Amino acid sequence: MKYLVSKSWRLTAAGVVAVLFGHEIASFVLKGFGLKTLTVLAIGEVISLALLILLMGSHWRQIMTISPKHLGVGIAMIWPAAFIILINMMAGIQTDASISHRILAVVVALMVAIFEEGLFRGVIFGTLQEMKWPAQLWGQMAVSAVIFGGMHLFNLFHSAAWQGTLLQVIYAFALGMLFAAVTYRTQSLLPTILCHWLIDAAGLQGSQAVAGNPNFVSIVIYLVFSGVTLLWALWLTRPSKQIA
Repeated sequence: MKYLVSKSWRLTAAGVVAVLFGHEIASFVLKGFGLKTLTVLAIGEVISLALLILLMGSHWRQIMTISPKHLGVGIAMIWPAAFIILINMMAGIQTDASISHRILAVVVALMVAIFEEGLFRGVIFGTLQEMKWPAQLWGQMAVSAVIFGGMHLFNLFHSAAWQGTLLQVIYAFALGMLFAAVTYRTQSLLPTILCHWLIDAAGLQGSQAVAGNPNFVSIVIYLVFSGVTLLWALWLTRPSKQIA
């Protein structure tokens, strides 16, 4: 698989930064019009996908590889994410939301999944693999996961509680490691796009899309989940399972 959007890693990095900041700037501008959170997300993701397409250019087919060949195996590998999906579904069911809100949430979640998997696992992780930087696969996974987790710090600018945001950064890092591992093993973004879609589709069923203030029990549960997910990602990509 070939991922590089440019022969210069500096141009690729600049493009990634531009897409990330463009994504956030679009959200701030749209909120200024007094739109609802989910509507802002919907319009913002359309803009973000357009920016991602510009970044990928003629390489978009190679980057957005969605081969169904290893779909079943890939989904089975993402089993720890079922915890997040279940938690989000339970919270969403208890929320009094209209049918139109729930349908829009599913559509927006799909756009988020395509954008974030295309950017973080396709462009960023793929470029790190092509560059072989860091030299070890686990290092490449970690760098892409740190960027993915760190992106959630932007929630602080959207009135999110810092405790909930920090916890979200931690488990997003763990999920980033797992998604990178599955992308590496299957050579396809399809399993992670589908899983990411389910996580966000369930999470956006509520009226708010920002991190709350977790209690002690929630913190312990999510930290345990993050640890298990991280260990599983490392196990999936242990040296004996790395692709030659």
